[in-house]
Amino acid sequence: MPVDAQSWVATWDALCVSVTRNSPARVTAAIAGSDLREFADQDSASNWLRDDHGSRRFDPRGWFATGTVDDWTFVWEDNGYQGITPATAFKMADGHRLESMFWNVNLQMRFIEVRDRAVTRNFVPFAWGQEWSWVGELGEPLPGEADLAWVDAPQLSGLALLSMTAGIRAVFPDWLDLPDTRFWGHYYP
Repeated sequence: MPVDAQSWVATWDALCVSVTRNSPARVTAAIAGSDLREFADQDSASNWLRDDHGSRRFDPRGWFATGTVDDWTFVWEDNGYQGITPATAFKMADGHRLESMFWNVNLQMRFIEVRDRAVTRNFVPFAWGQEWSWVGELGEPLPGEADLAWVDAPQLSGLALLSMTAGIRAVFPDWLDLPDTRFWGHYYP
């Protein structure tokens, strides 16, 4: 895997990237409901999370971005997790397919796939192929899943699986620079 890919992943302490065929407007509403504010760009959204001294606020607020890549709607949740919670994932997909990958600095991570209003694949990437009963794996491995470097690069492998299963270009932060990308702030429930 390219070094630049590994280095960008390391800059995100927590990230959830989801893709679905549902519209950006419906996906945005599914995540934030009515508690929503739009920002002009990523810097403005990030600054909303900071107090007057530049430190991250300790309240339940977060920012996310929505846009389209290769005819799929993407959701990029900075320090977020909602794309992997089944209730929100079902709302985001709204009958369409959804792929989602999440990780944080506490080595919590999860990949899920939703099809036809059901979770069809759900697993913990760093434990891929292990016989750990507490992990809660669901569904059969997806095509190409076994060929990825789960032990050495679980985040990149999860993002690669998301891209492969959706048939889209590789997940990369330049998605945030695409012309129709919109940035949102909200308070977590």
